[in-house]
Amino acid sequence: MTRLRRSMLGWGGALGLAPWLAPAPVQAQARRLVLVSHVLPPYTLPEGSALGPGIDVDYARAALRAAGSPYEVEVLQVPWRRALQMLELGEADFTTSVHITEERARYMSFSETYGASVRHYFFARRAAGLKVQRLEELAGYRIGVVAGHAFPEPLAAALGSRLERAKDLPTLLRMLVAQRVQLAVGTDLPITWTIRELGLQTELEQQPLVHDSGRRTQMGFSRARPGHEQALEAMNRGLRLLARGDSWKRLEARYLGA
Repeated sequence: MTRLRRSMLGWGGALGLAPWLAPAPVQAQARRLVLVSHVLPPYTLPEGSALGPGIDVDYARAALRAAGSPYEVEVLQVPWRRALQMLELGEADFTTSVHITEERARYMSFSETYGASVRHYFFARRAAGLKVQRLEELAGYRIGVVAGHAFPEPLAAALGSRLERAKDLPTLLRMLVAQRVQLAVGTDLPITWTIRELGLQTELEQQPLVHDSGRRTQMGFSRARPGHEQALEAMNRGLRLLARGDSWKRLEARYLGA
């Protein structure tokens, strides 16, 4: 696993990236887009983080800048379930790192894909001595997830409906330590990052089972928000432009270390 580093990776690191990843000048007629999300490191980081707002936030801003659009992105952090409610009600413009589901498609339009293939990791208490290797084995365990998170169909079917839900990743991992659940599942970088942040490396152990969705992530735009079609079109145009280069890899290197 790539070692997470915080030294020498501050906001000034953007100066070494492609021009559209540098801070954009303020535009008098810029339209504000509210990006609502939960803290999902390293994709969205807590406000005031020395590393910056997170890979997804930087990438969204870079895409809009590359497209030559007049949009500025403001970040609002709330629990994930609340973020989805805000998008459904038209109280925010878009979110990042979101997976398509039939329910979400009612109130969101989705961008083109970006980033790396989404993988799901499983963790158990080290003292429990578990070695879960196949999806079929999950039925025998109490499993914790973050409320509102969606999973690829094969994984969702294996998880079933008898799940314990936490409001965020730190709460989920504390539930695991307290033995309220036997396994916790989350996407690869966020869950390993949060374990490090909480200092739980000696208490929790990654399981052999890794589920690769085979799909990259997307951004979701609220259909109830005025002008969402134009904002989505600008984002897609920018994402296509960024995909021609190595902007995503550069951001990963800045946030995660080489």
